[in-house]
Amino acid sequence: REAARAVARLVAIAAARAPFRVTCLHRSLVLRRLLRARGIPCALRLGVRSWNGEFEAHAWGELAGAPLNDDETHVARFRALVGSGAPAAVRPGEVSVAVCGEDGRAGAT
Repeated sequence: REAARAVARLVAIAAARAPFRVTCLHRSLVLRRLLRARGIPCALRLGVRSWNGEFEAHAWGELAGAPLNDDETHVARFRALVGSGAPAAVRPGEVSVAVCGEDGRAGAT
């Protein structure tokens, strides 16, 4: 798990220095790809919520039920999606989705 967290930190550093806007979905997709290339099973999680009447979505990478590139408190605010679209627990290898702004807050962007 520490190796996976180290890769997540490197992805965050690279994203912060990118000359373009990087969303949570970008970061999570890159993280998943890098970890899978190293044989580490990373699930892409996607979640949604309604906040102040607005639709928001968020994406994060997860290993063994724990978010790698986000805070558990933050991701707990979102209802995770699975391939069928029904909210449920996502197991490694399954997919779920969302998008964050530069401030780290999710939004319909």
